[in-house]
Amino acid sequence: ALPILLVDKDHMWVAVWSAWNGITWNTNRVSTAEAPKTWESLLDPKYKDKMFWQSGSAQGAPRLITHFRMMYGEDGAMEYLKKLKANDIRIIPGDAGAQEAGVVSGEFAIIVGLPVHQISPHKQRGAPVDGINPEPALARTSAVALIRNAPHPSVAMLFIDFLLSVDGQQALAEAGFAPTRKGSQPIPEYRWFAPSVTGKKEIMLPTQQENAMYEKSTAIYNDMFR
Repeated sequence: ALPILLVDKDHMWVAVWSAWNGITWNTNRVSTAEAPKTWESLLDPKYKDKMFWQSGSAQGAPRLITHFRMMYGEDGAMEYLKKLKANDIRIIPGDAGAQEAGVVSGEFAIIVGLPVHQISPHKQRGAPVDGINPEPALARTSAVALIRNAPHPSVAMLFIDFLLSVDGQQALAEAGFAPTRKGSQPIPEYRWFAPSVTGKKEIMLPTQQENAMYEKSTAIYNDMFR
């Protein structure tokens, strides 16, 4: 019931939900009509000094750099990143929650890399925030695994089975996540950005591949942007 990329080849873990790191903006600072809609549009000089990203692992610059390396190849990614640096993309402190609060309040005009599902509740309530999953959508997943020497492995396996069941995936959807089980869909408030609904192509890296690329991506980030 799961795409092969979401299951470890040795069946040590399985992904239970997906998220997509996109582009979000405060509509009082940048109108939706004028906001960047593609990864390439981030290089437009009109966004100079208006863009921010974060250094963390889940939604930060190193993860995006990994995806850019997959999108453009090693040489193409370096050329892209040089142009992005020239457009003065800036580092902000804090986690995804701080980014979310900052773009909703208008402290930050444009956030690059914030998971777009995080602005969805604000968008639904009419807050001055909007966003997009540029194509290809950059997916990340959250996996579950049974740890070695777990005190109650049978109970843990039952919980994992529940998370992967139709009911468990629906529970995750209602919590605001995108379920990974085939046939399961996000709730209506979160469908505007889900590739399974919009039909956009996405890049979803197996965890092992992303982990293998992460060290180099972090080194590129530290060398170019810190």
